[in-house]
Amino acid sequence: MKSGRSLVDLAHELERQISSKRDLVVPSSFLQCRTDEDGSLKLIVDSRQGDGEYGVTGLARRQIADKLKIPFAYFERMRTEQPQLLDRNVNTWLQSDGDRRMIRTLDGQVRAVLSDRHRRLDNFDLAENVLPILQRLEGARFESVELTETKMYLKVITPRVEFEGCPGDIVQAGIVITNSEVGCGTLSVPPLIYNWCARTV
Repeated sequence: MKSGRSLVDLAHELERQISSKRDLVVPSSFLQCRTDEDGSLKLIVDSRQGDGEYGVTGLARRQIADKLKIPFAYFERMRTEQPQLLDRNVNTWLQSDGDRRMIRTLDGQVRAVLSDRHRRLDNFDLAENVLPILQRLEGARFESVELTETKMYLKVITPRVEFEGCPGDIVQAGIVITNSEVGCGTLSVPPLIYNWCARTV
């Protein structure tokens, strides 16, 4: 894992995303796909509170294909070569699908199409509760912090648990906290063994 961004940058981006996020929970029949000739896919969401039209990220396209049981390679071929065929396929199956979907959007893009039973844990809420605790740990340092389209990572090392196996070979304990808002894994907090020699190689 690379160092990524600073804690200040992470905080600013999480705060920015709050005002740009929108979650909609609607029946699949309230969704409609429209693909332009250039392959740009739009998802039209009728929320009964005003229609919304959104671009669709690559991950969300894959989730739509998976939920409608359309092989993704075929989905993408239709999108680029036969967009009208893709729309007919997707819209037909959406209208006959009785499930409700959680549509997660950010910056005008559908970034995830999930089950309405998906348990949301937003990165902002997690960081707001976890960061103050970690920052109070004596000597703890954030070795790596990153926020990607699919996950947030926090890698924290503490010198309070340290062992020297051989001269210059320092091992410290830590944890890696990961969370995904878009269905790419649940909250995870595995322990970490950090080797200083490995860091300098």
